Amino acid sequence: MVLGRCYNDVCEVNELEPFDLSQEVVEIATDRLAENIVLLDLQEQAILTDYFVLMTCNSARHTEALAYDLEMLLDQKGCKLLHSEGVPISGWVVLDYGAVVIHLFQEEQRDYYNLENIWSRASQVVRIL
Repeated sequence: MVLGRCYNDVCEVNELEPFDLSQEVVEIATDRLAENIVLLDLQEQAILTDYFVLMTCNSARHTEALAYDLEMLLDQKGCKLLHSEGVPISGWVVLDYGAVVIHLFQEEQRDYYNLENIWSRASQVVRIL
């Protein structure tokens, strides 16, 4: 069990190690037809998280369904969501699991915020187009 940081008195408790959790997210996103999935290793670049998983969804409905599936499937594996931010219609939803932060974008918002460029010094562990 991995214990980590807390948010609003909810502490990170994950049954999976951060890298294993990030790999699980990539697998779920792939199975649920997310596009342009990128796993960034931020361990040498940031202190608040170890990994970002970025993905593009094709609609607000796709974003909502994928966010729900991620939360439910990860919960079944003993990983508790610390915090979520954004709504599907905005084009960007963030799911914070402490050591792993998941970004679900629609294409326009992904291009606009360009997190891969902001975190360009991070190692790209996985890229699935």
